[in-house]
Amino acid sequence: MKITSRNIASWAVALFSVLGLLSFASPARAGGDKTFAGDGRTDWGGPIGKATLEISDDTTNVYGTLTINQNSTGGNVLVIYIQSGTNGGFSNTSGFADDQDDNRVGISGFKTGQGRSVFNFLSGFTPQYALSIDLGNFAGLWGLTNGGSGSLPFIANANLTPSTGSGPGVFTFSFPLSALGLPSGPSVVGKTITLGGTYISATGYRSPEAICGDTDGTSGWNPTAETAVGSYLIGEQPTTTYPITFQVDMTAMLDAGAFNPGSGDQVQVSGSFNNHTNGFYLSPEVNTNIYSATYNSTDPLGTAETYSYTIILGGGGNTPESTDARTFTLTNTQTLPVWYFSSFAPATNATVPLTFSVDMSVQIGAGNFNPAVDSVYAYGDFDENAALTWGPSTPLTASQTNTNVYVGTFGDGNYVGTPCQYKFVRYSSSLGQYIYESRPNRQYKTPASAETFPTVYFNDQTNVTDVTFTVDMSAQTYFGKFTPGSDTIAVQGSFNGWTSSVCTNDPNNTNFYQATIPIFDAPGTTEQFKFVTYGPGINGTDYESPISTAGNNRSFVLPSSSTNLPVYAFSDQYLSDYLLTNVTVVFTVNMTNAQQYGSGTPFNTNSDSVYINGDFLGWPTWATTLPQLAPEGNLLYTYSNVFNAGSPVVVNYKYSIDGSDNEAGFGQNHVRYIRSYGTYYMPVDTFGNPVVEQSFGNLRIGQPSGGHVPITWLGRPGVHLQVSSNVKGPWVDHPETDALSATNWPVGGSSLYFRLVHLEQ
Repeated sequence: MKITSRNIASWAVALFSVLGLLSFASPARAGGDKTFAGDGRTDWGGPIGKATLEISDDTTNVYGTLTINQNSTGGNVLVIYIQSGTNGGFSNTSGFADDQDDNRVGISGFKTGQGRSVFNFLSGFTPQYALSIDLGNFAGLWGLTNGGSGSLPFIANANLTPSTGSGPGVFTFSFPLSALGLPSGPSVVGKTITLGGTYISATGYRSPEAICGDTDGTSGWNPTAETAVGSYLIGEQPTTTYPITFQVDMTAMLDAGAFNPGSGDQVQVSGSFNNHTNGFYLSPEVNTNIYSATYNSTDPLGTAETYSYTIILGGGGNTPESTDARTFTLTNTQTLPVWYFSSFAPATNATVPLTFSVDMSVQIGAGNFNPAVDSVYAYGDFDENAALTWGPSTPLTASQTNTNVYVGTFGDGNYVGTPCQYKFVRYSSSLGQYIYESRPNRQYKTPASAETFPTVYFNDQTNVTDVTFTVDMSAQTYFGKFTPGSDTIAVQGSFNGWTSSVCTNDPNNTNFYQATIPIFDAPGTTEQFKFVTYGPGINGTDYESPISTAGNNRSFVLPSSSTNLPVYAFSDQYLSDYLLTNVTVVFTVNMTNAQQYGSGTPFNTNSDSVYINGDFLGWPTWATTLPQLAPEGNLLYTYSNVFNAGSPVVVNYKYSIDGSDNEAGFGQNHVRYIRSYGTYYMPVDTFGNPVVEQSFGNLRIGQPSGGHVPITWLGRPGVHLQVSSNVKGPWVDHPETDALSATNWPVGGSSLYFRLVHLEQ
């Protein structure tokens, strides 16, 4: 938007930066030295938001170096408000109406017939002076006062050099400390001047771009609040800096039209050395395509640094390097090596032959690579076709000595020693996809002469073992938790990156689903996995919670040859592990001496409440709406819940004081079983002592009485008592004992043996 015939807008700037990013050399001074950076805004093209300002002094004069890195100010004004000492000045610019020239308009934020943008100074900051810088014209120091045209008292010329041009470039200024009412010499050392400001046009139209300070950030003729100011300590000792010279060769990018300085394209460098902040631009060296710039780092010597280059497109957008971040160690003074941008050299330079080779035998054995129709490539920083992208068009070819090994030679034109990267990529004709190695990029440095790299396995996979997984979905299907033909069952694990390998129906048992997965890890590797279901009838992805692992992952040790793992029931739950009818379950917890886990805060019966969470509720987020237990006296609290038919007989749950997860450590839950139908009373729990019950057992035979012998056990639905006259069987099943825990058995003439069985069906 064009505001005046001169340019867009101008604004005043505070000499404070919360970023503190860039540092440029200036003439040595006897006193202080401090560098501030712009606020990073580019609303008006970034001349101030991306600039840097260095202030120094010699205890007599103040010196400033303003570096414009991006675009130009184009007639807009940079104003710096200054408070010298503690004597107060003004809290805002509402009374300033001096529009006699552009500098005064900038200070006042007012132009007759145009508008006013009041600048409200940060609370506690009350400046008496303003430094106004109109690049290409004039810079000076004025006193502040309310009034109309010509009212601002001119104090000193700021000696702007050069006096032509408005950037990009380096501009200096200076004025005596006496202009701020301060003495000269040793007595001034340690005194502070406070600074703040804005960037504004010659019409009083204000910008959010700022340097050495910040504003609330909206363009226009409207009130603007200052949100940050800065301070400068006179005689402050300069920070020790270490110059780093960056260099990048843009030849290939220029040749390909990917970098066009004539259209406003620029190249910048950022990294750990400047907190990964953009805006440090490089300039072309004379008669070369090499761009360079020197940055003064304040990091400690020996710091391990990273950096990368980015093209900032004149029409908007950017092109970062395609390589990983480059590295160096900070030394006293250093010039980093010249590398091509993204390590893409001109095609005419590709004179150093590099030979790559990859062994595809494991991929062939696993059925991932069909030599008859599939191809394998080497993609990397070497640029076979000068296309500035990974992916040469020429596939590798099978070696004559080993047809499982694929070989290719390509020219590299990078500077000798350039850190480069590459990967092997296979094309699967059956999938119609290019598949990259999943390992990190492979590394090499451009040699001075031809080099053959060692043969490696694709993805570094040197072994393949076929493992067959089988899961029994009988219970999930019976209770409608899994719909064959609609929902999907899959296996995820450490061997497939925890992605889904779909299981298909076993034709010999329609409740069984199988997946055979080639695993490339070394034999002896401990693999982890779980079965998962997803589909229209399932809310999201349902990961199983195996009873045998307390809900954690299943595991097995990878053998050296193909294997079939045992049949697993989903979540270790068979039909017999689910309720066949509705059951009312009553939970009871004793809160005697209860205290919150971690903090040790004791339970207060007068102000605290008791809640319950668990798998039967879907484990809702803690501190949300959870069921509350009712007090029953003697510090006992109870809660009843109806478990519908199809619910698991095993219940994982946890109590809470006031709704947070504070009974025990993470994952430490009560695990109990619903052991009978009708109304089942869970054993009384003690808060803070999670109990994990065994599924069934504790079979005991009592003393005969009245022609019967009492038999007791820990029972539950799905567990039956069986009887035999021989310890080796055959065994007679008694389904009437399902969900019972005791019976009186008639005493007979022969010995009998009893056992408990869990029906896995």
